[in-house]
Amino acid sequence: MNINLFLREKVVETAKRILDFGLVTGTWGNISIKDDKLLHVTPSGVLYPQMRTSDVVTVDMNGNVVYGNLIPTSELPMHLAIYKNRSDVGAIIHFHGLYSSIISIIADEIPPLLEDIAMALGYPLKVSKYAFPGTTELSENVLEALGDNNAVYMRNHGATAVGEDIEDAFLNAILAEKAAQIYYFSSIATQEHKNLEVHYVPEKHARELRKKYLEKYKLLKKTTK
Repeated sequence: MNINLFLREKVVETAKRILDFGLVTGTWGNISIKDDKLLHVTPSGVLYPQMRTSDVVTVDMNGNVVYGNLIPTSELPMHLAIYKNRSDVGAIIHFHGLYSSIISIIADEIPPLLEDIAMALGYPLKVSKYAFPGTTELSENVLEALGDNNAVYMRNHGATAVGEDIEDAFLNAILAEKAAQIYYFSSIATQEHKNLEVHYVPEKHARELRKKYLEKYKLLKKTTK
């Protein structure tokens, strides 16, 4: 079996990037990259600073380990569910950013805030129903709340971002954390200063921005690769 070393290295590289950006602590959070009918995923219980390419686990689309000596992330069922239902997704990052975690416990959704967020992530960004980590119920809840968007907040848990490749997924994770932070602070500002008001991107424009991103930006990206 030919195992894609480059993609396995990308898993580790991205794990260290989300650590540097403060999106994870300890061993929480997980990453996967789709490789045809295989997934390269982060292992369970390995600290990000110590993670090596040899620690990455490769599984088939049924979750069976085909390469690697460690146990895959406990959230593997969620990753598999997303891939099986979203043919446009090639990489997934589950993270526990501070503001994404706050949103996961205080809100039900985030309306379209800024044009870049509406374009890249979709709208509204929903918070999934609570379920015990690693369960089929959690996978189903996340899938339902994610819909066609590229990010979802998970009740009392954190957030998950998806993308057509790992670079897209990483950017979307950063934008999801940014959206959470902006929503949190704008909500506080309007409570403390009654003369302030939060203005959202009109739904019609949010829809047009999302369509433009999907139809034009994505096409441009493919032609410049």
